[in-house]
Amino acid sequence: TLATGITVSAAGTGAITIAAGEDFTDSTLDHDGLADGDITMGLTATVQSVSGNITLDAADSMTIAVINADSDGDNTRGDVTITARGTGSNIGSILDANVEILNITADDLTFTAKGNIGTESDPIEFISNTAAFNFTGAGSFFGLSTGDMNVDLSIQNGDINLESTGTLTLTRVSAPNGSVR
Repeated sequence: TLATGITVSAAGTGAITIAAGEDFTDSTLDHDGLADGDITMGLTATVQSVSGNITLDAADSMTIAVINADSDGDNTRGDVTITARGTGSNIGSILDANVEILNITADDLTFTAKGNIGTESDPIEFISNTAAFNFTGAGSFFGLSTGDMNVDLSIQNGDINLESTGTLTLTRVSAPNGSVR
């Protein structure tokens, strides 16, 4: 848990990895710890780098506030990877902790989830040059993009709800058992 007001930061191209449900004594991110490991960020908690990559990986679910891979605002961004594995019968969702505040700033943004990413009433807000969304279960995607972006989105048994203030270039959008809007 990162409480409200807490900031985890890296200078320059320094990378940040936060993992829940992990026994990292073997130096391998393989979720050999607690199966119900969640990552929970308080309303104003921040994980940031100047331009380094940021990875958040939870054995179960996560609630995110601010993840910024361009903390100096010069548009030289690091990549952000967010994974909610939902191991076993766990949900594996990625939810928004802070309502209408920009959640993620990244160059390449990759989401992987077993459950929902965002909700209809509180979508994940992000700005990135490219984004890939992968679903391993029956979740739906609810997102709001700021700026132009290339999108690769695949979902098997849920709906895709993506809005943008810029131009979206769709490289793949697939929802064979759901809807796209």
